[in-house]
Amino acid sequence: MLQEAEQAAREADVAIVAVGLNQDWECEGYDRDSMKLPGKSDELVQRILAASPQTVVIPQSGTPVELPFISYLRYRDSASEDDIVHRQHPLLLFSLSWSKM
Repeated sequence: MLQEAEQAAREADVAIVAVGLNQDWECEGYDRDSMKLPGKSDELVQRILAASPQTVVIPQSGTPVELPFISYLRYRDSASEDDIVHRQHPLLLFSLSWSKM
């Protein structure tokens, strides 16, 4: 599946990757062992980013997760990495923010 996704990203004008947590990973009374995305999500995103410079990553999560690929942000606009980690606009109303590790 990773190779197929990577090939599709190479052939696309824009690659859109949605990763995150579902009800199996986020529920009341359950603590995750780490803040990492499940399975090979990180590897998937990194391979897509390497294959296509025009990539949009959509993280879906109701709780904080590690996004080690955030340093790969290439396009800086109003919703840039600085905004996401609240450096530029600390009052932006995102449901979550991510610190740079």
